[in-house]
Amino acid sequence: MTAALITLAIGALILIVDWHLATKPDADAKIKRRKPLNPIDRKHLRDMFVGTLVAAVVVGYLRWTVPDRALGNASAEVVGIASSISEASATFAPQSPTASVDRATSMMSPKSAEAFKNEFANVAKDLTSKNISAQASTVSVGIEAIGPAAASVAVILRATQSAPGNASETAVLALRVTLSKTDGRWLVDDVSPIHSR
Repeated sequence: MTAALITLAIGALILIVDWHLATKPDADAKIKRRKPLNPIDRKHLRDMFVGTLVAAVVVGYLRWTVPDRALGNASAEVVGIASSISEASATFAPQSPTASVDRATSMMSPKSAEAFKNEFANVAKDLTSKNISAQASTVSVGIEAIGPAAASVAVILRATQSAPGNASETAVLALRVTLSKTDGRWLVDDVSPIHSR
């Protein structure tokens, strides 16, 4: 807003000065009246006025529309990634114990992916031995903070766990997903539970 107003103000000032000089009375005239604008000066001032408006529109577009669009695109992207990795981290099938881990780690930075695999290995072994399966679906997603290179997203999941001979258990999980942008791509740094206070 400020940049566009400054552009308009500068343009208006130039127009006023230009008009003042173009209509300045002749020094040797007996009656000091402002001269009418000739067609060339009129066209010149009109072109300057249009140019000022165009400059203000371009400045406004570059200052607001482009950043807003970029923020909207980034927000949609991090929400999608956060939802997908949260569901993957809370989903498990004994028949393919590494499927959800592979899906989750494909969205992570290399360092985080390695740590996630190591952490999940023992859990996967335990769930497989008990033939427990788990399925999760996203209930709600909200961006806590986002910047050009980092974001934090809260995800609420409904998770269902089942085992042969036992009734299914359903729970609501709250996770925080932190992401960073590397080489133009959003990657997950961490997935952690949000503890109620």
